[in-house]
Amino acid sequence: FTNNNLTLVQVTGSTFTNTASGSIANAGTFRVDCGATFTNNGTFTGTAGEICGPAAWDGGGDGIHWSDPLNWDTNLVPNDQSAVTIGGGVTVHLDVSFRVGQSVEVGDGFGGSSTVLVIDSGKTLTLDGDQNGLTVQKGASLVNNGVLTQGPAFSRFNLRGGFTNSLGGLVSGLVQVDADGNAGPGGMQLLNNGTMTNVAIVAGRGVVNNNATMTGVRFSTRDVIPATINNNAGATIDNSSSGQISITNADSALTNRGSINNGVGRSISFLGLFDNRGTITNDGSISATCQTGYSPRYGLFTNSGTVTGNPVVEYCKIWTGAGDGNNWSDPRNWSLNTAPSPAGAPFGIIIGGSSASDVHLDTNYALTASLYLVGPSANTFTINAGKTLTINNFQDFINSQRVVNNGAIVNNYNYLNGFAGPGTTTNNGTFTNNNLTLVQVTGSTFTNSGTFTNTADVTNDAIFTNACGSTYTGAAPHGVGTVTTQSCTPVLTVPSGIVQQSSSALGDTLVYAASALDAVDGAIVPVCSPASGSAFALGTTTVTCTATNLAGNSASASFPVTLSVVAIGSAPPVVSTSQPAPFAWSALFVTRFACSLDGAAFAACSSPRTYHGLAAGAHTLCVRATADVQPTCRSWTIVSPGRPVVTIAGVSVVGRSATVSFSSDQPAGRFTCSLDGAAYRTCSPPLTYRGLALGTHTVQVLATNFAGDASAAPASTLFVVS
Repeated sequence: FTNNNLTLVQVTGSTFTNTASGSIANAGTFRVDCGATFTNNGTFTGTAGEICGPAAWDGGGDGIHWSDPLNWDTNLVPNDQSAVTIGGGVTVHLDVSFRVGQSVEVGDGFGGSSTVLVIDSGKTLTLDGDQNGLTVQKGASLVNNGVLTQGPAFSRFNLRGGFTNSLGGLVSGLVQVDADGNAGPGGMQLLNNGTMTNVAIVAGRGVVNNNATMTGVRFSTRDVIPATINNNAGATIDNSSSGQISITNADSALTNRGSINNGVGRSISFLGLFDNRGTITNDGSISATCQTGYSPRYGLFTNSGTVTGNPVVEYCKIWTGAGDGNNWSDPRNWSLNTAPSPAGAPFGIIIGGSSASDVHLDTNYALTASLYLVGPSANTFTINAGKTLTINNFQDFINSQRVVNNGAIVNNYNYLNGFAGPGTTTNNGTFTNNNLTLVQVTGSTFTNSGTFTNTADVTNDAIFTNACGSTYTGAAPHGVGTVTTQSCTPVLTVPSGIVQQSSSALGDTLVYAASALDAVDGAIVPVCSPASGSAFALGTTTVTCTATNLAGNSASASFPVTLSVVAIGSAPPVVSTSQPAPFAWSALFVTRFACSLDGAAFAACSSPRTYHGLAAGAHTLCVRATADVQPTCRSWTIVSPGRPVVTIAGVSVVGRSATVSFSSDQPAGRFTCSLDGAAYRTCSPPLTYRGLALGTHTVQVLATNFAGDASAAPASTLFVVS
C-alpha cells in the first residue's frame, strides 16, 4: 500500500489492518481518528503515521525519540487527540513539536517513577485542550530545553514531581501550573534556569527555585498546604506590568536573594515568612496579611536587603525579639523594625512564635488593636512597675500564655485569660476591670496579689485566687470555676502526738519535726516549747509551737509527747474480727509489769499475753512497770466477722440412731439444732439422735458467733432410718 497524499481511517468502528505479509510506504499523511482502529503486523515505512486515542510508550523502537512510531504500543506516533502515557523509568525526548489536545502523563500514577520527558531545543509542547493537559507525577520530571506554551484552550499543567526549565528554555502563557506535590520524598520541585513569562503557578507541598527570569508570573499557594518559593541570587521576578504574588498559607516561605520588580497596580500579599536579602523595587503594594482568632496566623517581612518605592504594609504588628529581646519600646524587637504606634496595626499585635519570649512593657500604651499572647513556645508579657496598659473599646487582650502585671492594667473592653490554650495572669499591681474579664479554658489561672477593682463583670470558669494581702472590690467573680481567698496566717504543721519508750527511769530526750508555710513569706521556722531535742520526763508533756510571718500574723498548735518505760511491740489491729487478742511488750530496765484491761485494776502480768473470750466492741489494754505511774495503752475494737456459715459434713445411721457431723466457718460461738421441724435446741458436734422412727428425717443446724450474729439460713440435710 503506497500512500502519496492522505490516508484517513475515520468513523467509529472503522478498521485498517496491515497483515504480516503486508507493507505500507507512507509519503503523505496516514492518520487514524478516535474510534477507528489500525492494526499493524507488517511493515510501515516512510513518514510516521498518527493515531488518536490512548498511546502508551513501550520503547519498542530506538527507545528514546517521540517521533519513532515503534516506541509506542500502537506503532503509530500519537496525534493531538491522543491520551499519552509515559512511564517505567525511561527518558523520552520530544524531538517534534506537539500540541496536547487531550493529555500527556509522565510517570506511573501517584506511586511515581524516575521517568523523564525532555522537550528538545527548538521543539514546542503546546497545552491546548483537556483541563488536565500535562501531568508530571511524583518521582518523574519534565525538562524543557525548547518551548512550553499555552494554546487557546484552557489546559492545566499538574506538577507533582520535578520540572526544570533549562538555560535557553522558554515557558510562556501557562494559565495554571498546579504545582502541588504529594507528601513525602520526591515531591514537587520547580526549577527555572531559563525564561518564564505570563505563567500562573499554584504552589503547594514542594519547592520553587528561580535561578533566571520570571516575567509577569502569578504565584499563589493553597490555604492548607505550605510551599517554599526561592528567588535566588542573580535571578529576577519582573512583575512590572503584569502578575502578582499571593501566599495564603502561614507555613509557607518566600525568600528573595535576587531582584523583584513589583510594578504599578501589581501586588504581593503574604501569610508566612517573606525574607528579603536582595533587592525589591515596589511601585505597587506589598502587604503582610493577618488572620486573627483562636490561633492567629500572620505574614512576617524580614529585610536584610534593599526595598525602594512604596513601603511594606503590615496588618499585624509581630514581635521578633531581634533587638534587646525584652523591651516593648525597642523598635528592633518588632516586625519592620518599628514598635507599635498609638494607631497600632489594623488587626492586631501578636507576641508568640517558635522561641520563648520575655516581653516587658516599659512604656505606657493604649491598645487600639487587639493583642494576642500565643504559643507554641512559653511566652511572658510583663507590665513594668509604674507603666499602664489600657485596653480600649472594641479591642481584646487575649492571653494564652503568661501575664505579670507589676504596674497597672485598665480594661475597658475584653481581657480574655485563656483562649486557644490555658492562660496565666498574676496581678502584683492594680487591675481595673470596666467591662469583661474572662478566666476560661481548663488550666487557666488568675492570681490577684495586688489591687483588683471590678466595676463590671468578672467571669471565672477556671481558677481565680485572691492572694494574702491583696484587695478585691466590686462584684465577686462568678461562673463555674473556683474562687479562692488565701489566708494571711501561716499554715503550721505539727505531729498529732508522739509516744516513745524511754531509755531511763528519769525520762529521755526527744526529737520531733514542726514546719510552717506562708503564702507570702514562704517557709517559716516555728518556735516550739519544749523545743525539739529537749529532755522530756516520763508521762505526757504538751508541746506548743507558734509560727509568725513578717506581717506579724501568727498560728499556734499543740501536741502531746508521752514517754513510758513500757513499749508494746505487738497488739491486735485497731479494728479486729478476731476474738482472741495477743499482746507482747518490753522495757529496757525492768522485768515486772502490771496490766489493766478495760479499766480494771492493775494486776501483775507478763509478756506475751493473749486475752480470750472478749465481747465485740471497744477494748483498751494498759501496761506499766510496777514502779512506773505512767502506763502505755493500746485500744482496739472487735467487730463481727459476719454471719457464720454452717457446713454439715454427713450423717451416719446405725439401726435407729443417727450421728450428724457439722462445723462453722468461724471459731467460738454456739450451735442450735432442729430435728424434723421441732424447736431449735443448743447442740454441739457431733450430735447423735437415738430411738428414731423408721422413715425419712430432716436435721437443720444454725450457728451464732461471739458477736451474736446468727447464720442467715440453717444448714439442712435428709437421712433415712430403715
